Amino acid sequence: MVYFLSMDEGSLKALEFGRIREAVASYAFSPLGAERARAMVPEATIAARRQAEAAEMMAYASAGKDIPLTGLADVRPLLKRLELEGVLTGAELVRIRDFLFAAGRAKKAFGAGGDFPRLATYAGPLEPLREVANDITRQVDDDGAVRDDATPKLAQLRKKIAAKREEIQGALERLLNSPKIKRALREPIVTQRSGRYVLPVRTDSMGAVRGIVHAHSGSGVTAFVEPMSVVELNNDLEGLTAQEQAEVERILRALSARCAAERDGLALDTELLGELDFVAARAGYGLAYRCTRPAITAQPTLSLRSAKHPLLLASRAPEEVVPIDFSLGDGFAGMVISGPNNGGKTVSLKTAGLLAAMSLAGVPIPASEGSTVGEFTRILADIGDESSIEGNLSTFTAHMRNVGRFLEAADERSLVLLDEVGVGTSPKYGVAIAITVLRRLEERGARVACTTHYDELKTFAAEEGGFVNAAVDFDAATLKPTYELKIGRPGTSEAVAILERLAFPAEVVAGVVDALGEEEVSLARLITRLEQREAEAAALADKLTALKTEYEAKLAALEEERRGYDAHVARLREDAYGEAAKIMREARREANVIIRELRAKADLAAAEENRQRLLEAEKEANAQKERHAPHVPPGDEPRAAINEGSWVTVRGTGTKGRVVEVDAAKGRARVRFGAVEAWVDLGDLAQAPEATRRGGVKVSLEAEVSPSLNLIGYNVEEALLELARYLDRAVAAQMPSVEIIHGHGTGRLREGIRQFLRTHAAVASYGPGAGGNEGVTVVRFRN
Repeated sequence: MVYFLSMDEGSLKALEFGRIREAVASYAFSPLGAERARAMVPEATIAARRQAEAAEMMAYASAGKDIPLTGLADVRPLLKRLELEGVLTGAELVRIRDFLFAAGRAKKAFGAGGDFPRLATYAGPLEPLREVANDITRQVDDDGAVRDDATPKLAQLRKKIAAKREEIQGALERLLNSPKIKRALREPIVTQRSGRYVLPVRTDSMGAVRGIVHAHSGSGVTAFVEPMSVVELNNDLEGLTAQEQAEVERILRALSARCAAERDGLALDTELLGELDFVAARAGYGLAYRCTRPAITAQPTLSLRSAKHPLLLASRAPEEVVPIDFSLGDGFAGMVISGPNNGGKTVSLKTAGLLAAMSLAGVPIPASEGSTVGEFTRILADIGDESSIEGNLSTFTAHMRNVGRFLEAADERSLVLLDEVGVGTSPKYGVAIAITVLRRLEERGARVACTTHYDELKTFAAEEGGFVNAAVDFDAATLKPTYELKIGRPGTSEAVAILERLAFPAEVVAGVVDALGEEEVSLARLITRLEQREAEAAALADKLTALKTEYEAKLAALEEERRGYDAHVARLREDAYGEAAKIMREARREANVIIRELRAKADLAAAEENRQRLLEAEKEANAQKERHAPHVPPGDEPRAAINEGSWVTVRGTGTKGRVVEVDAAKGRARVRFGAVEAWVDLGDLAQAPEATRRGGVKVSLEAEVSPSLNLIGYNVEEALLELARYLDRAVAAQMPSVEIIHGHGTGRLREGIRQFLRTHAAVASYGPGAGGNEGVTVVRFRN
């Protein structure tokens, strides 16, 4: 539709910015943030700051931390009551307490600045008023009832009331046990009317119970009688109850006065927490739709990478929304978008306008990193083709009224979006108006994008220095649009191609061509051929990319094979070294035998003969060692062979595990680290001493194991590796249970850890921490 309420708000309505406001508001924690979201507008002067705020809150939440605004309440109506010296109820005081608790959590999380300097500007000045919050907590319970121990006087009164009620109950129960009275009762029960204890007596037996009638049943067959024997007791109870109520009112009045005295601090906290909640709402929207923070630049440019229409994302699967690249203001001030009907021209225009408005309002956008939005002070949009019924205006008149105002308001800080500019009148006049409007907007320095079906505008964009053509793509084979925006060439209506694909009679197609003129049809066909050439070039580029990927994969395979060969050579060297060492041991053994023989015979001649034999044996041993000894490059050291069952450590980490399988061809081994197995290059492994035995099971002699493991800040894969190692150490240390600290966050880390524990052989059970704390998981082991 055509809208123009005011220069900016009407354009935002044309872009459907109101739906973005509602979407952002849905992620607020309280009405304080939701109201701000529903009222947000693009503001160039503060856009960069707002984007930085949202980015900090997104980073905080992405780290697995809960945004500390749960329980945030809107206490503004209560502050107005306090301003008039009103007394708040217990439930209302609890709302103020929860509000102050939220202020305290926010100040603790962000007030110090650190990684969140923007959020600290709101959280730092917060006044949590801990004494006020603690007084409310001490005197009022979570349901809003004043606690028995709120004051000594109230505690004493409530004890007296309880005792008096017991006394009355006892007196009435004795009456119930009387046969005479029992026959006169409708039911043998004690009930209350007007705060006094009574008995339900049948109206035809009222003479059996002497007392005061307080009420009758609706049918009139039952009278509720207060026996005379408990009248005085009921009077006492009524007096005590009145004193209790007076003390409760005094307590509530005193607490309300405490809050009233801090009204200014509460009002300041309301404003600050409202702004923090607004930031949280924008960040929540950004996380939900995987948005990024655009760069806000002083230059009036617009560059969107892989941008998606946010309203389409809300109603479709992300993969169904086609991303577009949109660039304006960097080398050209204007863009003319053309192409077939229903091809996505208007969607492209709205995507650009809506993402620019979101960026300047401080909302992250569904586009890739590197997108840039200029500090536009005006976004002026005329989008739609319906006539203005309320104003009794034709489509053309309604469009021209908007365009006329845009021409007056536009300047070098304006982004102007025109859908089907010049439509609604004859093509001759429409083209003339459109070209004149575009030139005038360019003269005023505005950045402008428009859609059109006019070929003359495509020619204008090609010849005018400040403009560029763009086309929404169309698949001639399927007769369907692709919704991709191609900058640098015009689009075609595809009318003749569609007629030919639909097998229209040849004479009809020929008639259309004659009516259009051969020159125009030839131009359309030329553009189509250029598009086909462009598609062929893109296909060739894809093929080259695939070949490059294949080459890199083969190169990686060769490198893997080389590492396997190196590992094989290293194993051969180790085997050769072992063989040489064995020969040396045999030689030494033989020498020892000869020495013992020399000592036994004590014969000099024999000794000389044996000495010669010894020298020959040593000479042969040295020769054998030289032949079999491995060539070890300088700095290399021989390593013991690693086989299945070997205990090993990963070099540089100290992580210990046991070899499950050896793949000699690839030079790697599969090693079990606790409950986790991984392939490790043999060059990264070293022999480790086998674990000592205890109770028939091999265990590691390790340092004392901590009773808890903190995994906050880990991703799921890293956390599970650390968890597996820790559980093995805990089981080896015969610990009955341990605590795994993972925090609340998004819940993914907690679920990953518990899924792992569910299949671990040593785990008997697991569950939340003390008091149901879901940020901790307690693990209990089997005996």
